[in-house]
Amino acid sequence: MNIRNKILMVLLLPLLILAGLSLWSFKVGEDVYNSINQVGQVNFPNAILAKTMDKNIVQIQQWLTDISATQGKDGLDDGFEEAKKNYEEFMAGLKTFRTHFESIGDQKQVEATEILAKRVEAYYQMGQKMAHEYIEGGTTRGNKIMGDFDQTATALSEVLGPFTVHQVNEAQLQMDQSIEQMNQFRWRTLVLSFLAIAASLGVGIIITGNITSSLMDLKKVVVEVEASKNLNVILKVAGKDECAQTKTAFSNLLATFAQVIRGISTYTFTLSSSTTELAATVENIERVAKEVNSGTEQSAQAINRTSDDLSALDQGGKRMEEKAGEVLSLSQSALADTDQSREALKNIQDAMGRIGESTGQVIKHTQDIAKIGTQTNLLSLNASIEAAKAGEFGRGFAVVAKEVKSLADRSAITIQQINRLIEMTFAQVNMGAMVVMNATMVVGGLINKVGQIGEKANEMAAEVKQQRERTTEVSNLAREINKVASGTSTSMNELANSIRQVDQTVHELDKMAENLKEQLSTFKV
Repeated sequence: MNIRNKILMVLLLPLLILAGLSLWSFKVGEDVYNSINQVGQVNFPNAILAKTMDKNIVQIQQWLTDISATQGKDGLDDGFEEAKKNYEEFMAGLKTFRTHFESIGDQKQVEATEILAKRVEAYYQMGQKMAHEYIEGGTTRGNKIMGDFDQTATALSEVLGPFTVHQVNEAQLQMDQSIEQMNQFRWRTLVLSFLAIAASLGVGIIITGNITSSLMDLKKVVVEVEASKNLNVILKVAGKDECAQTKTAFSNLLATFAQVIRGISTYTFTLSSSTTELAATVENIERVAKEVNSGTEQSAQAINRTSDDLSALDQGGKRMEEKAGEVLSLSQSALADTDQSREALKNIQDAMGRIGESTGQVIKHTQDIAKIGTQTNLLSLNASIEAAKAGEFGRGFAVVAKEVKSLADRSAITIQQINRLIEMTFAQVNMGAMVVMNATMVVGGLINKVGQIGEKANEMAAEVKQQRERTTEVSNLAREINKVASGTSTSMNELANSIRQVDQTVHELDKMAENLKEQLSTFKV
């Protein structure tokens, strides 16, 4: 998983948890709302209606008994209208109950309303009859009906009392259930919110630690290589994200550069050894040439010795030509290797450039993620506003919104820290690129010097070839040395001059090899 996806996971996980918690809260809140709506729209009105109906029965009894007690004298018979009014109100309420019970399919309560209607009707009719008997027949006739009225009242109480209590208890039970659902919703919301926050923080800490750990390891290696010039540093690579790819690329870069330095060091050592042997050969040839030149004055007496010396000189020239060929071959090989080194350093520099571009892309991604954090803040603010509108029911959701805002703020701080670390790493990568650029310049200088070595080797080979040609001429003319003694002396002088030029070339070649070794010694491979 790359860095961008890791950081997106840190920011999107709280949002996903918040979305899930919001859906769950909406579903549970809808159930609580339906329960409260049931209490407010049905149960409480039914309980109040039942109490009102109970009061209607009391009013019916009160008005009819007042008429009976006064026997309707002095205009006190208006109680019939009041009793009728309460009776009609009772029957209207009973009709409302019947309609409700039929709509919910409660057949038992429908039958209870039918029984209650019959008993209220009997109670009302018996009460009217009793009142009329008191008015028309006096106490004697009224008292006879009083017993029947009491029986209907008792029968009505047996049905109306439980009916009213049932409606009140039903409302109370529904209210208790709604309160319990609300309490459970609040506690569950709070617990789930804290669990979501803990999970988000845990994932954020783990992923952030993973990213910063890789970046700090890479920074440590870059600083160590810059300070010690040690190219044998071993990088531990874990994972497949951009940090791991950067560490792998830098490790391969160090290994390639170390291999190049080792190859150049080997060729430089070989070149130094060859120049030493060549210098010894040149000194030997110079010594022989001096001996030949000093013997030209006694050429007649020492012709045999001169012939032997010329043979030895020819053998030395052959060895010198062989050594010159070896030096030429080594210089050509070193030139080819240094060209490869320059190409490898160019590839390394390109890799460092890609590393810088990848780091720049990571910075861009973290900026995009910071924008997501800002949007998360706005989302948490909107959630807080909606929770405030919901009042008591949104208190738990407000806690979640507050924690999401806090998490978004902490995520923003973490992104800033990551940005700073990435910027530091970017600076260190640029420093590494400068080191590679300097190494490229050094190798460029080496290529120039190796080219110069090759040119000197070619000159030396030409000089050696000329020397052998001159030596051959001297050997062929040895038989006529007495006649051409002056010519031999001139040839020996020319040979001495050539040897001095070869010696100067060898010293220059040795000096270049020493400079090359000194420059390579700054690296530990």
